[in-house]
Amino acid sequence: MYVRNLGSLLLFHEIATQPTAARNDNSDSHATTPHGNDIKR
Repeated sequence: MYVRNLGSLLLFHEIATQPTAARNDNSDSHATTPHGNDIKR
């Protein structure tokens, strides 16, 4: 149960951060790119 909840939390975090990364990408793509790659690993 703990692992399942953790997976849901990570998925929620990735979804929640994507819109912010998309907005910040226009002004500072270098700061958001490593962060985005780190989430996908």
